[in-house]
Amino acid sequence: MHGPPLIGWLLTALCGASAVHCLLRMRAGPSARRGEAGGEALMGLGMAAMAVPVAAVSGQDWLPAAFAGVFGLSCAVSLALAAASPWRGGAGLHHGHHAVSSAAMRLAGERRVRVRVRGPADRLPAGDGDGHGRHADDALRRAASGAPFARPAPGSRRWRASLRGRLRTGRALRARRLAAMMLPLALIVLGGLTAALAPRLLRRAEWPDREPVVALWVWQCVVAAVLLCAVLAMALTGSAAWELVRGHVFAPAPHGVVEAYAFGAYGPWSGAVAVALAGGGLWSAAMLAREVRRARAERRRRRAELLARSPRLPGEPSLDEASPGAPEPEDRLVVLEGERPEAWWLPGTTPRLVITTAALRRLGRRRLDAVLAHEQGHARAHHDWLLYCSGALATGFPRVPVFASFRDEVHRLVELAADDVASRRHGRLTTALALVELNEERGVFGPVPTPLAQVPDRVNRLLSARPRLSPARRLRLTAAAALVPVVPLLLAFVPGLSALK
Repeated sequence: MHGPPLIGWLLTALCGASAVHCLLRMRAGPSARRGEAGGEALMGLGMAAMAVPVAAVSGQDWLPAAFAGVFGLSCAVSLALAAASPWRGGAGLHHGHHAVSSAAMRLAGERRVRVRVRGPADRLPAGDGDGHGRHADDALRRAASGAPFARPAPGSRRWRASLRGRLRTGRALRARRLAAMMLPLALIVLGGLTAALAPRLLRRAEWPDREPVVALWVWQCVVAAVLLCAVLAMALTGSAAWELVRGHVFAPAPHGVVEAYAFGAYGPWSGAVAVALAGGGLWSAAMLAREVRRARAERRRRRAELLARSPRLPGEPSLDEASPGAPEPEDRLVVLEGERPEAWWLPGTTPRLVITTAALRRLGRRRLDAVLAHEQGHARAHHDWLLYCSGALATGFPRVPVFASFRDEVHRLVELAADDVASRRHGRLTTALALVELNEERGVFGPVPTPLAQVPDRVNRLLSARPRLSPARRLRLTAAAALVPVVPLLLAFVPGLSALK
């Protein structure tokens, strides 16, 4: 690789390095500087995306060099200011970077990359820089009119009008091809922005504690949108790299739809991106399978321990048997001898509600019913699968913040949702007192944080009795969350829909 493509890819690497430098600053710097560094990182990624067409398409020889010079100067100034910041106290670090970057943006806006589209016959006169072949234009006109087309004399009004029409058509075709070629990158950027912005917005909102079920739905839609962006980008890049994948993905689509995605212009990078995204998908599936296997092994161990501590009576079915006349899962209660007040839900094909004798002695009838209703809320909503999926994503991708936030919020919100089930049946005060009596001996209300430190917040939430959202607002939030995964689908289908029109 040499010439303008090499300069363009070098430009992309420089812009990406500048963005990575800003991301590292955002993670290591003080909280007051993180937002500023995040903006600079986003600008660096945007400049890298703008540099890709310079490397991917051919144009005038001096234009990639000008792009590389200006963008390279931006990166060099940013790194030089970063190196000098310890002696300057970090003051003014971003001003020079923004100034040089704005100059680069101005050059990018005024000097666009022009792609020469040549026809099979003669070309337009030299100096126009953008022209279709006359052969294709004449063929289209003859097909439309059914008569031979008389070529207008050069320089005439009819010739100039024809030239303007061909230029407009060429620009529209190039814009559509470039948009289709940049579609996987747009999907990846959309997924990254969703993963970065949605958790922050949800953490700042006050309504998730009031509507934990709606908040769980919103979190699932956000994570589904992020994963969908990766899957769609993988499908497009894989279709561009391999004919076999394209044949399976676009089997029912007309030929014009396949042509609209311009897979031939993607370049060799599409295969590497598709392999990387496919590897991430396989890793996620492997992590989910491992979490499910681990949970099943833990459940079998606890069932065996439960059977040893609470042997079944004569005529009573075992923990893994299900008879036609058996009671509903939420009515299957197992009482264990124990000195600590505990109650938990054991999921499985035959879920069990387990409670110790110490809890029976400590809790009154109403509070015991509230605890059982809490555990029944977990069983009916199948919260175990949410915990498996969130744990698998967080374990498989520990450095992706959105998956770690998803796991933590799922653990918190499922408890709030179960608290609401119990409080609607038995009252907020009764449920709060039951939580206090079950957990007061574990030190959760002390000054030292414990793994159950969220229990005091749950008790305060129940005692504060904040009103729920109105049904109209709940409906709006649910509908808005459902639209989040639809956005990447619409973005991926735009070229195909435009071709069908």
